[in-house]
Amino acid sequence: MTRLAATAVIAGIVITGCASSGMSITAYGEAMGSESASYAGEIDGLRDGYAFEMQDAIAALQRDMEGEALRSAAVAETSRRSLTLFALLGDALDRYLQALRGLEAPSEVSAEHREFIDALEGSRAGISPILTALPGTATFDEIDRAIAGSGFADAQHRVEAACARLEQAIDDHGVDVDLRCEGMG
Repeated sequence: MTRLAATAVIAGIVITGCASSGMSITAYGEAMGSESASYAGEIDGLRDGYAFEMQDAIAALQRDMEGEALRSAAVAETSRRSLTLFALLGDALDRYLQALRGLEAPSEVSAEHREFIDALEGSRAGISPILTALPGTATFDEIDRAIAGSGFADAQHRVEAACARLEQAIDDHGVDVDLRCEGMG
């Protein structure tokens, strides 16, 4: 009987260990909050830097040029700086995705975690067409079409929605977290 009891205890420990693999919901929420804050801070910095630098660059062009020369130079500058911005956004997104893939989501939120990663991957896939199209743009409308036609803009709605669902799922399990979903894309 003692041998049977010992076997049952060992089996119970093994089963419990297998069933509880992964992070606790609290540790996961903290890790997600930290990774999301880091990513959001990085992309906010990239966007703010882009806006500031573009404003300065256009002001400098306006001091030196006018008419068609100004328009041409402004389009070229916008295209060049936008290309750099999207390449940097892609790099930041790659790092964020790598960090999220490294987290083992608790079963309570694993579906939402996967959905969020899928949405982010869709967003990332939308950057490549932008990087291909921008160098060939000759007007502001072409720049707009290159960005709007890439799938990147549409993916942002999906990213924000998936992020909000993940945040709510974590919240529903008693962990207050801010994944910075608004403006995530």
